[in-house]
Amino acid sequence: MKLRKKPIPLYCQLERVLRKRIMSGTFAFDRSFPTEKELCEEFGVSRTTVRQALMILESNNFIRREQGRGTFVNRQENGPLRYQLYGTLEDLLLLGACTTLVLKEKTLIEPTADMVRDMRLEPDERLWLFEGLRFYEGHKAFFQAYVPEDMGWSIEIEELESPYFIQRVERAALDSAVRAHQITSAALADERLSGLLGVARGHPLLVVKRTYFTKTERALEMAITHFPGDTYQSTAELVRTKS
Repeated sequence: MKLRKKPIPLYCQLERVLRKRIMSGTFAFDRSFPTEKELCEEFGVSRTTVRQALMILESNNFIRREQGRGTFVNRQENGPLRYQLYGTLEDLLLLGACTTLVLKEKTLIEPTADMVRDMRLEPDERLWLFEGLRFYEGHKAFFQAYVPEDMGWSIEIEELESPYFIQRVERAALDSAVRAHQITSAALADERLSGLLGVARGHPLLVVKRTYFTKTERALEMAITHFPGDTYQSTAELVRTKS
């Protein structure tokens, strides 16, 4: 089965095919998963595409990678998930995985008092500000990421290969995010945002601010994304697990 280039990125197409095979039982629980080479040959895609698809499956707990052994399918619970969230274009979830992030600028800045408080920075700590656009099915959002100076200096804006900017920060920090604090608010497009997003000045925007923390409570990144209000939809489904 060869994949074809469409508006949907190849790694998203591949992830969907593999996910359906897992859910249907084609790939059995605890059995060895096809290798990167086998997937490349079957679907006619590059190793980078395969790795991006596997990264999405792993982040959603469909598969696990064991060093020295390979990749295996995780047990899938019967019935609905206890909690599902869809809609935020930058989420480390389904929709976020199928967006394209294009970074345009990188600037070293002095943090504001709010940033120092929210990221729990040291008094003399500076931040790298990364700015760009995130694209999804013809829509775009304005993306900003604030990263501590010692982590961000090695990140080049041209090197990004994944929609998950936080994973690039984790590699630079040699640490992993274990939790994130998110605040959602509303704003109006100013002159700069109206030009970047192609909306009228004063157009309603949804602003999602997410701060990622390590196990030791150090902030890795504060990401702020501005979405045009008429292109964003957030849906949460809560399922009662006990009657």
